Amino acid sequence: MSEKTIIELNGDRHLINFCRTKKIKIYNPKGDWNGYGYERMPMVAEATDEEAIAIASEKENYQKIKLKKIKLKKDYVEVWCARLCKLVGISLDEARSIASQKKEYQEKQIEELEDRQSDRYSVHRQKIINSIERSNPLRRIVDVAHAQAILAASHRHQDTDYEDKLVECREEASWGIIDYSEVREEARRRSYE
Repeated sequence: MSEKTIIELNGDRHLINFCRTKKIKIYNPKGDWNGYGYERMPMVAEATDEEAIAIASEKENYQKIKLKKIKLKKDYVEVWCARLCKLVGISLDEARSIASQKKEYQEKQIEELEDRQSDRYSVHRQKIINSIERSNPLRRIVDVAHAQAILAASHRHQDTDYEDKLVECREEASWGIIDYSEVREEARRRSYE
């Protein structure tokens, strides 16, 4: 009978599932006593030489696949821009300009909230900041209508006085002249007049 070797799986779910399908014995070894119980050790596989070679080759193949799937942020921007160009029919330079505007707008929102946060801290505001930081301004464009909405929003923010009208409408809403639910729509209407 061949000797068994111990291979650490380091919590790699792919390798753990591979060992289970090949019926290779896997277990958590017992660690030292720490006063409260035994230390939890990472899962290991107890394999013969042939099984160890199979595990090593599977790990190597899986690492190659994982490396292929990793994309750079620059690639995501280019893919997003190409999709916008395809769906709306604008140039790649215009699409890149819109992408950079969207990123700058996200950064501007975060800066404004952090400025208000430094004046007066709010847990709710911090949650909003964290949510905005995690959000992707260049999320996948679903269809032509979504692409046209992105183009319209870019035009509205860059080529009109929408931001100023939005501030005016918010002020009017605080006075009670218009309802808060109508602020954006009213600002859009006024910016195109």
